[in-house]
Amino acid sequence: MKTQDRIGALLLECLTDVAALLEKARTVAIEQRDALVASDPEGIVRTCKAEEDLLRKISECDRRAADVATELANLAGLDPEEVNVSSIVDAAGPEFGPPICAELTRISDLAAEVKELSEINNKLLSNGLEVIACCLRTLGTEQGQSAYSKNGEIVENGPCILSLDRKA
Repeated sequence: MKTQDRIGALLLECLTDVAALLEKARTVAIEQRDALVASDPEGIVRTCKAEEDLLRKISECDRRAADVATELANLAGLDPEEVNVSSIVDAAGPEFGPPICAELTRISDLAAEVKELSEINNKLLSNGLEVIACCLRTLGTEQGQSAYSKNGEIVENGPCILSLDRKA
């Protein structure tokens, strides 16, 4: 296998890895949306951590793919100022060019879908935070005596009508 083919195969492998990670990111974004809708705090935390890990991995794979693409462009003698997707696909040759082009399209589609899901999740999270803030403002501005003291203990208002032991 000649060097250009080897680098084309390596670029295809890198792009396939990016696409696979984006598919996982889409799955996590859907799980996160479901956790937000269900008000599942454990699910939200779990998916946020998974999302962060996937974004780190995607960034690493994307950087590796960019480095390999640069190596392919250099090997093909392409002017660094004029390198673009189609010139990289052409440099990869007839065996690897079409699959690289297909992976790039797949990556673009998946990235758009993950971005849309993330925007929806961001809106859901923002709405949830607004509800919490509204509830806290309401509780903070309510007049009247609270059942709890500032340190969180039950306020004693005199004799209790019910004969319940406060320790129970």
